[in-house]
Amino acid sequence: MRERVYVGVDLAKDFHQVMAVGFDHEVLSETFRIGRGRGGDLRS
Repeated sequence: MRERVYVGVDLAKDFHQVMAVGFDHEVLSETFRIGRGRGGDLRS
């Protein structure tokens, strides 16, 4: 059985913010930031 996961990405000028939730609206991960560009540095 496959579980559906939904990922939301908020695109912004300085960094992007990401969050994942399950099919039942359960939060699967804390919100985290990723950098822009090819490097995509992780920023907390």
